Amino acid sequence: MKKFFVAPALLLASLSCQAELIGFEDGLSPLFTYSDITYSSDYYGYAGEDDTGYNSVIDFTGSKAHVYNGYAASPSDFIWSDVDGSFDLGSFVIAGAWGNQTLTIEGFNDGALLYSELLDVTREAFEAIFNWSGIDQFRINIDPNGYVHTAKASGSGQHWALDNIKVNEFVSKDVPAPAAIFLAMLAGIGLLSARRR
Repeated sequence: MKKFFVAPALLLASLSCQAELIGFEDGLSPLFTYSDITYSSDYYGYAGEDDTGYNSVIDFTGSKAHVYNGYAASPSDFIWSDVDGSFDLGSFVIAGAWGNQTLTIEGFNDGALLYSELLDVTREAFEAIFNWSGIDQFRINIDPNGYVHTAKASGSGQHWALDNIKVNEFVSKDVPAPAAIFLAMLAGIGLLSARRR
């Protein structure tokens, strides 16, 4: 009887998702398209001046590069480019470049707002946890009234730095992934062997 329940569980696991960590080591090549996610502000940076959120993100992640909202652009969108797909946003690493600020992070699916959360950031990078499911886009908005410049910082403005987006990528409805096909076949074999006994 146990074998009868194991096979369907394997089938369900095969249809769920594939975990992925999206970094920005490639800079502009390809142009901010990582794992079918496109970034609307098209700015990336490397380590620079000390005491900035830019460096804090790089130190936190161990990466060489990060993305940021050039010219303090708002909103900045991260869009899933697979029309039939969606993803779960687990987390990302973020810091305010020049000081403390309040951001609004929003999650959408097909243009409908599903999630909205206020996020207070400082120049100290941290991993912001979301665990949002079934979105095809997330957006970062700055609050023009929610910014406090840090005296040590040499620059100014409501810039933020971001790296290491953790997503669970749902496979497109149209094309099953090889791993999903393999696990579905394995589940079918399990069901057949359970019926023989």
